Parts: sequence; structure tokens; C-alpha cells
Amino acid sequence: MVDLAAFRNNAGCAGRGIDAAGGFDGFGRTYPAEELTGLGPALGGWPRGWGSGVPDNVACDGHVIPLGRTLTVRAVTLLGASCGGHLDDVLQLLDEVSGARAEVPFGLPDFLARAGTRDEQCVSAATVLREHGRDIQGYGPRMWRVTAAPEIPVRCGALELPLNPGVHLFGIQVTVAAEAA
Repeated sequence: MVDLAAFRNNAGCAGRGIDAAGGFDGFGRTYPAEELTGLGPALGGWPRGWGSGVPDNVACDGHVIPLGRTLTVRAVTLLGASCGGHLDDVLQLLDEVSGARAEVPFGLPDFLARAGTRDEQCVSAATVLREHGRDIQGYGPRMWRVTAAPEIPVRCGALELPLNPGVHLFGIQVTVAAEAA
């Protein structure tokens, strides 16, 4: 699991009665925190104060996220959603030693979409939408998982997220190629 703690810049989950200001989408709408509790382990844990309006996801703004060491990456799995419709974008795999870059296209459905448009997997379908702390019935947001892969495994020491704040990532997992013995 890639550590996103230093890059979280958006409060997308709120507990009952909590107004998370702009929320996930800039209009005060959020996921109900109590319905996503089970996803915490898959994300490497929730941030301290989760559900109280603290940043819990990354609204992509071109962040460069170091992996801690250079890995041979086969695939990247993203956990999140978009706002403003299904969004397609590109993740950059960076080899900071050689300066090489590999583009990995991906797409994420809108958090209010009822179905994905490709091979995305819904990992959580909430029963309500929170809007400035109030529950709105009938519009349960969804969290999506998508796996994107370069054509061949790539040496990578950092990930460069797209410059697209409509793409929100709660978690990133890197799948590495088996090292030759």
C-alpha cells in the first residue's frame, strides 16, 4: 500500500451530523463514514480524526508520491472515485534515477454512478449520501477499484498523479514483478 498520508487534501467522508465543508465534490457531499469503516484495512488505515472533516483522500493535483525505493511495477490498483462524471486520466510511473516515465491510463466512475463504464469494481455502495451533515436518501455514493498496468513492467521509484482534482484517491497499491533469483 502506498502511503498517502502526506498528500491527503480532501475530506470525502463524514460522520452523522458532520459538515465536511466542501466535501468530496466541492458541494458539501460526502460518503457516510460509518459505512466505509471496513475499507480501512485495504487503505492502510484511516487518518486520525477520520469522519470528522479531516482530509481522507487525495484530490489529484499533480502530486509526486515517492515509493520509498525503486520497484519493477506490473500494475497499479487505485481505490477512489471521480466527481463530475466518469473521468479518464493518466498516472505517470517515474524512474527517478534514469528520468524515464511510463504513462498508465486509467478511468474512474463518478461517486454517484450506479455502474462502472469498463472493468471498474464497486467495492462499497453506501445507503445514503451526506450533504453538509444531512442524510440524503436514494443517492448512496460508491467507491471504485480499478487496476491499470503498463504494457511491460517498469522500473519506478515514484508515482505522479494527474493534474485533475476531479479524481479522488483513497488508496493506491502497487503490484511488483517477481525479481529474478
